[in-house]
Amino acid sequence: MTTPRGNEVICPDEALACLNRARECLHDRNFDTAELLLRRAIAQDPKLALAYELLGKLLYRDARAQESAAVYRAWLEATPADPMAAHLVAATGGAAAPERASDGFVTGLFERAAADFDTVLATLGYQAPQLVFESAAAVLDPAAVGLHILDLGCGTGLCGDWFRPLARRLVGVDLSPGMLAQARARGCYHELVREELTAYVTRCEEGFDLITAADVFCYFGDLTTPFTAIASLLRPNGRFIFSVEEMNADEGFALLEHGRYAHSASYVDYVLRRARLAPIATRTAMLRFERGAPVQGLVIAANPSAPPPVSIDTECDTVGQSANTSPP
Repeated sequence: MTTPRGNEVICPDEALACLNRARECLHDRNFDTAELLLRRAIAQDPKLALAYELLGKLLYRDARAQESAAVYRAWLEATPADPMAAHLVAATGGAAAPERASDGFVTGLFERAAADFDTVLATLGYQAPQLVFESAAAVLDPAAVGLHILDLGCGTGLCGDWFRPLARRLVGVDLSPGMLAQARARGCYHELVREELTAYVTRCEEGFDLITAADVFCYFGDLTTPFTAIASLLRPNGRFIFSVEEMNADEGFALLEHGRYAHSASYVDYVLRRARLAPIATRTAMLRFERGAPVQGLVIAANPSAPPPVSIDTECDTVGQSANTSPP
């Protein structure tokens, strides 16, 4: 079926056919043909969001940064209200970086990924949940059981598999219904909540012995608000274990080309201390591979027995600056 629009003729059926063939080519690693089909799909239906997303990711995989950025800009021009397009335009330098990824971006990203999420991550050597568990085991009492555990950004429940044996109560929180459905099927959690992470920890009145967040804060730039709320939920001897992608720069955080944030060790330490959390162990490790190269991360354990928060002076304010912005 074709639909006229001005001087254009839109062919959504042909566009979807091209998109489906492109996805088959991507699965078969026939990338050149996939690119041609995705461009044809977009030409036939300029509002076909998934075609833009897959084409942008394909160009990113091939280190064609300017071309991927142009695809994301075209996507946003075609669908100005699309949160995924807006975020990826910002990530590729076409707009100011937000302080965190929007709910719409996170939900859209993981709804599309939920069905084969675990399978795809396995091909990338993904090990953030295991690293978080190992860091927890290193700072918890070896006999610790019967814990109240909060798993933030629980996704499909990969952390739940590791932590369920330690838990009297295990609560998972995530924005994506599709990811939560996968987590529910695992049978690890006593409760699963669909809610944005910061909103949940801000309203929650329950205390926890352990709060985990594996590969979650890569969708946050500024960590001040979530860390402060998390600190209020920890019991006196509680532990907060989380990972971040490590930024090579000495200070701040940045939204990178792939759409995730990276943080410097000094910035994370600063925000923890402002939230009255004391870092007690930090581990540098590979979280997964991306474009064939290891993604280095920090896996950090903290507790609430911190000294008074760091004074807010000029030097500290500089540490808190995003690497994507200039000081005022």
